[in-house]
Amino acid sequence: MKNFSFWRRLLLAAVLAVPLTTFAATPDDGVAPGTRKVLAGWLFNAENNTPPADNQVPAHSGSGLLLFSANGGYKLSANEYPSNSLMMNAPANAGLSLTDFADGSKHDNYAQYAFSATSYTDVKLSLVYASDTNTKWYVAYSVDTCKTWLPVAEFTTDQAWFQAYSPDTISLPMATNRDSVVVRIFNGVNGGGHATFDTRIQQVEFVGTKIASQGEWYIQWPFDEGTEVHTADYSEKSLFSYDMHTTGSNVPYFAMRETNGIKFTQFQPVSQNASPTENDKITFAFKPQSGVTFTLTNVSLDGCRYGTSGGNLDIYLVCGDQRINLVKGANPNRNDETSHYSFDVTTVNGTSEEVTLEIYLYNLASNKQVGLANIKLAGTFEGIPESVPVYSLVAKPNLDGAGTIKQIPLGDSFNANTQVTLEAVENFGYNFINWTDGDGQVVAETPLFVHTLTSDAEFTANFEPVNTYTLNLTVENANDYYIQLSDPGVVIDGKRMYEEGAEVSLTAWANEVYTFLNWENASTETTRTIKMTSDIDVVATFGNQPFICGWDFWNAGGADRMGDIYNESTNAGMLTKRNLAGDTKGALDRSALSNNPTYEGRYAWVNWATIAEKYYFEVSLSSTTYYNIRVLSKMLCSFNGYSVQLLQYSTDGENFTTADTIRITESKKWIESEIKLPEAAENQEKLWIRWYPDYESPLIGTPGDQDGTSICDIFILADQIAPDDFEAPLLLSTIPADKAADAMAKGSIILNFNEIVKAGNGTVTLDGEPLVDVTISGSSVLYRYANLNYNTTYTVDIPAGAIVDRSGNSFAGASFTFTTMDRRQPEARLFEAVVAQDGSGDYLSVAEAVKAAPADRIAPWLIFIKEGYYKDHIEIPENKPYIYLIGQDKEKVTITDDKLSGGENALHVSQGATVVVQAPNFYAENISFENEYGVKQNAGPQALALFTNNDRACLYNCKLRSYQDTYLTSTASDSHRHYLRECLIEGGVDFIYGGGDVYFDECTLNIVRTSGGYIVAPSHGSSTKWGYVFDHNTITAPTNPPSATDVWLGRPWHNACKTVFLYTRSEITIPAAGWYETMGTIPAIFADYKTTDADGNLLDLSNRRDTYYYVDDNGERVYGTAKNSLTDEEAATYTYANVLNGSDYWNPRELMETVAKPEGLTFTEDNALSWTAVDYAMCYVVLCNDKVVGFTTEPAYTPTQWVETDVYRVQAVNEYGSLGELSDPLSASSGVALSHTDEDFEILRADGGIVVRGLMPGSRMEVITTGGVILVSKVVSSTDCVIQLPTPGVYYVRVDGVVRSCVY
Repeated sequence: MKNFSFWRRLLLAAVLAVPLTTFAATPDDGVAPGTRKVLAGWLFNAENNTPPADNQVPAHSGSGLLLFSANGGYKLSANEYPSNSLMMNAPANAGLSLTDFADGSKHDNYAQYAFSATSYTDVKLSLVYASDTNTKWYVAYSVDTCKTWLPVAEFTTDQAWFQAYSPDTISLPMATNRDSVVVRIFNGVNGGGHATFDTRIQQVEFVGTKIASQGEWYIQWPFDEGTEVHTADYSEKSLFSYDMHTTGSNVPYFAMRETNGIKFTQFQPVSQNASPTENDKITFAFKPQSGVTFTLTNVSLDGCRYGTSGGNLDIYLVCGDQRINLVKGANPNRNDETSHYSFDVTTVNGTSEEVTLEIYLYNLASNKQVGLANIKLAGTFEGIPESVPVYSLVAKPNLDGAGTIKQIPLGDSFNANTQVTLEAVENFGYNFINWTDGDGQVVAETPLFVHTLTSDAEFTANFEPVNTYTLNLTVENANDYYIQLSDPGVVIDGKRMYEEGAEVSLTAWANEVYTFLNWENASTETTRTIKMTSDIDVVATFGNQPFICGWDFWNAGGADRMGDIYNESTNAGMLTKRNLAGDTKGALDRSALSNNPTYEGRYAWVNWATIAEKYYFEVSLSSTTYYNIRVLSKMLCSFNGYSVQLLQYSTDGENFTTADTIRITESKKWIESEIKLPEAAENQEKLWIRWYPDYESPLIGTPGDQDGTSICDIFILADQIAPDDFEAPLLLSTIPADKAADAMAKGSIILNFNEIVKAGNGTVTLDGEPLVDVTISGSSVLYRYANLNYNTTYTVDIPAGAIVDRSGNSFAGASFTFTTMDRRQPEARLFEAVVAQDGSGDYLSVAEAVKAAPADRIAPWLIFIKEGYYKDHIEIPENKPYIYLIGQDKEKVTITDDKLSGGENALHVSQGATVVVQAPNFYAENISFENEYGVKQNAGPQALALFTNNDRACLYNCKLRSYQDTYLTSTASDSHRHYLRECLIEGGVDFIYGGGDVYFDECTLNIVRTSGGYIVAPSHGSSTKWGYVFDHNTITAPTNPPSATDVWLGRPWHNACKTVFLYTRSEITIPAAGWYETMGTIPAIFADYKTTDADGNLLDLSNRRDTYYYVDDNGERVYGTAKNSLTDEEAATYTYANVLNGSDYWNPRELMETVAKPEGLTFTEDNALSWTAVDYAMCYVVLCNDKVVGFTTEPAYTPTQWVETDVYRVQAVNEYGSLGELSDPLSASSGVALSHTDEDFEILRADGGIVVRGLMPGSRMEVITTGGVILVSKVVSSTDCVIQLPTPGVYYVRVDGVVRSCVY
């Protein structure tokens, strides 16, 4: 037998060949709840063998009626074999499948059974039947008086002709508590192909379980399936209308893992959040069936953490208007232990509404997991499920294989008014178009939409195929994984495929052995982006240091592992974990391809044996033909480990000699080492190297049984013995090639020789400037450069002797030239999203636009923000890099909130800051970021406007405004870089604080505390190189004069604070000591250099403080000194390039490269606006009366309506979204000439209006509106004139006939 849970119901009128009778059962029939009862039964035996009268047979037990269709030919037989059966001799329902019986008009030959299931559930049909071989049978039923039919089962009998009876049981799930249930049994075509044949039924019974009107219930998600879709178990399904389970975008499913006999579904966050967000929420929801009221009494679940001390759970129960916190900050047991949580619920009212359990998972690293299992809610109920309208739902793709449909809640039929969420998910090679209903009408153009069922519904997700292309990647002289792809594509028949238009970022990975040289197109940048518009062949070439073997811990493997890289395949080396007894044991594998990659930020092996077992790391290899052997490695102690490790070697595997000592000075910090082995280790057939703990040294880390000593990046460098060489190395090629005309403005100069080389004496120069960033990789030499001018010729000079081979032979020297490329003309495109409070954009709020932005971008996602006061908390999660927020004007675009991160009920900074940026490559321009509380109250506590917590964050022409803790820089890494250019940063206390290397370029610091304030409160880790660098900044205040305000430059918050002020113009008063003497640490450097007053006079810096103190846990003062000044040479090192370039040569000024202002604005005869195209413009912003009204990629715009008094301006936009200078205004028709003039008078903004300067006394000055109304007309008596204006907008100033425009 084949049973069906039939997913599709079709609403069609049933055509009945016989009358229908229904039977009403009395709920109070004396049957105890939970008892099974025969609702209607027919048994054809010696007592019940009377032929049917009028084709009708009343039930022999229970209450029901059997009817025969007009074409049935059914009869009772007590004589033929097998005896005492109902014989059905009728034409077969030929050519039909089970699904066809959803259409009542196709019901020709059947036996029909009618009965009532009121107050009963779990209704099932039991049959005893016999038939010809391979005979088809079908069963369909209706619960709405034959209006709708639900095909439910299909039988294929395989018995010999009339040899046996076969019992079968069929569930009728929609029959629960129905007044009328009608079941029809159809015969199909038999195996012999007869059109008419005999089939016999001996017994038919419909059995149900009495429903209780009160009792206990539960619903449980075992969560043991390890998949995205999890089904629930019930005490009684009929009590529930629906159930569903969802997960937030930051907590996707990871895997299923069994611990202590419990199967857990694990979750691993995309990014670690210190406090819970909606993206960290896992929900379980259900709704009682109509007529039933639930009262909750208990919630329980199991939890487990895996390999982490992090991972917290906040659990809430939502029931109607009640939201109850069951637990906050729960921390489940880890690894081999599990936690069982049980919460008695006594304050929840009875409900018939949806009940939701919310589990927030947070404070968990992105490579760690927490498992959940056995989520159970239980309680008591009252009432009997009502018979309510039920509607079917069909959702399908238009093309097989084009995509999948996600549905919440799951199911194919639901109570009336149930909301169902459908989401179309594209498969590779297809694009989603829209959703259409059963009539072909478009109902949604987004993949996600919600539908409320008021009738049967059918929806189709429409997809269309797209072109696909192949990316063929070849990696020369390195493993393939040394090129990382932002999108791995889809592998089909061994080919890496992408959809047309896909952008793929390829990044070359380097280490102490391998150095990336170049791509096949001679580009030397380590990262390149390709747009797939055809099949593409890419070649990446690497050079390498001379080496024997190494372990980069990319591939998985916790037991003995061969080298991941090696110079010779016959000498790959072997890494083991062993003890002195010779026992070996697997390590805790944190390789890149392991189930749990990275350990403290690196791919590694972790000892993880017990301390008492005394295991250590050891490698073995051959050093035959090798000399000058150096052992490179990185080590770390986490949890527990010995602070001293001895690097030892042996040539027999028994007797080891210590070559050097590795000292691990602090827990959870990687210690790099490069140790040269003595000559005794050279040219040996077998060489053993081990990292052996000094068991007399102190243990560091967290006390415990496990050894947390870890190792990574093991590389055995060595030179190979070569024959005598007396010839100088030959230069084979260069990149760029000599006289190349399209060299990159940032990249590498590569010299490729015919043999392995090394540095000699002499300096290679580029246009006379020394190239100091040098890497020698085997036979190639790389010189990194950046920030060259476009379309400029440069000369590279290599002096004789600067490069030598291993034998000391000098390269004779050379010189060549190359010309850099022209500035790239960007692809024409518009902003990806526009935010406008007036509804004229794609989104009403910035938060909505950020939420809708795609994850894992490799190129800017440009969001334009029109003028408005946007009040909201905005978080850009770690998986959304390259979010660029471009405001119309920082005076007109404000993003604000009023949450506090200090005082009572303080929020964590990740929740309290107005804008939180957890993603790298963030850019903002022309926006005022504020915390409304700090701005309005001008007082503490902490009220953050902005928190940038990742690398490569950039702000241009922005405002940051609050009072205390206005701007928090990165706390996630010491090496994160931020760049702020021409920004205003306002506050009174510690208003710039945090870590990372941050370069403030020509910014204004506005002090809003009259006295006793502090500008910075840094917390830089010891590995931070530069800290806070303020270059050519102005410090001012709203007091009159600003010097009436005094402020400390800063105070030391945590760790090794680093801050320098270079060439600062201080309009306020700085105390002679400069810096406040205490907070929480001793700074590394607090210094300023060539600071001036408001008039440009150098200040006396000789009294700047160098002694600081903090109070320790015992209440004692701890004193220390800090560097408090810079020499000219030291100050010269704090350059933009040094602070920000890094290993990736980041150049954020490139984002702000200007484009010219549009010229030649004019209106055509058909009232279209046009202008001269601007070089390097991606698109244009069009303003009308100072309001943004449109965007275009062409140098033309047609207004939606023509108003003669309108005034237009245009801005060009560079490829990163940065706005250029506004064009001169053009009036549609005002009678006022708006041409540019070179006259000397200028117009400045002022409070309440404008100031016109440079006037000739006796001149006539007029101020005119864009509509041509003259507001002011006067003869001026001085060179300056102040004009009060009624409202902000565009105005024209005419002086003796010369007109200039201005914006107030």
